Amino acid sequence: MTTSHITEFHQRDLPAAQQFAVQGMHLDRYTSNTLESYLYGKLATYQAFDPATIALGAYVDQRLVGFIFARTMPNSAHRLNWHQRLYVRLAERVISWSPYQAEATTYDQANQQMFRQLRDPQPDAEITFFAVDPQMTGHHIGSQLLAAVEHRLAGKRLYLYTDSSCNYPFYFKRGFTANATRTLTLSPNEPVLTCYLLTKQL
Repeated sequence: MTTSHITEFHQRDLPAAQQFAVQGMHLDRYTSNTLESYLYGKLATYQAFDPATIALGAYVDQRLVGFIFARTMPNSAHRLNWHQRLYVRLAERVISWSPYQAEATTYDQANQQMFRQLRDPQPDAEITFFAVDPQMTGHHIGSQLLAAVEHRLAGKRLYLYTDSSCNYPFYFKRGFTANATRTLTLSPNEPVLTCYLLTKQL
């Protein structure tokens, strides 16, 4: 087990976080276009970082090896600067022309449907983005990050979205339960995908 230093995420590490996210989100399943993958990975990272009221990084020898972003509802932190916000607006427009936009829309709609299915008590906080350097898999970096964010959110009901292409059993082993599921076929060439909305009372 590698012991990392968990501290506030440094904005200068957004490019590294983006690389972890591209691999963790398996964007290569949707496009072989390197530029398209880069644009979407950067957009997704910015969109999750901007409203995060908690942004933690795991560092080993001052190198980012993982991160976790969360927000307490209904709060937003507005962490992006003006040129990063401009990038988000432009990238959203460019990606809306992508042939994969329909798949992304279907996925987002499934998440929205699952959230509407939630019963009281409503959740207080959401994990919006969570990734670990693939080279550090098996070193319990993810467990350390999750424990740190749970400590900061003690007493709250936490939720997150995940799916069967990710390491979703990780969350079940740590006390999360599935409150809603949706099964999707995003394209004829893709395997069936199961989407989960998971919650945990801290």
